[in-house]
Amino acid sequence: PDKQFALLIGADNLENLHLWRNYQEIVENYKILVYPRTGTTIKEIKWPNVRLIDAPLEDISSTEIREMIKEKIDISPYVPKAGLSLILKYYK
Repeated sequence: PDKQFALLIGADNLENLHLWRNYQEIVENYKILVYPRTGTTIKEIKWPNVRLIDAPLEDISSTEIREMIKEKIDISPYVPKAGLSLILKYYK
C-alpha cells in the first residue's frame, strides 16, 4: 500500500494503445508513463493518467535488450544497476 506503480511504455506503443485489450480500463485506472523514442512524435495525449516523461533518449528498445539477454550480450550499459541482477535472475 505504500508503493505506487506505473506502466512504462515507449512512445511507439502509445500510438497503438487503443488496440490493446481492455485499453480503456488500463488508461482510466493506472498511471502510464511514456518514454520518448527517436523518430516518434507525440501529437497529443488523450488520457489524463498518461504522461510523457522527460528522459534522455536511448536508441535501444526492450525487444533489443531481450535479444541481447538471449545472446548473452552485456546489457549493463542499458539497464539501471539496481535492476540488472533482477532482470538476469528472472528473465530467461
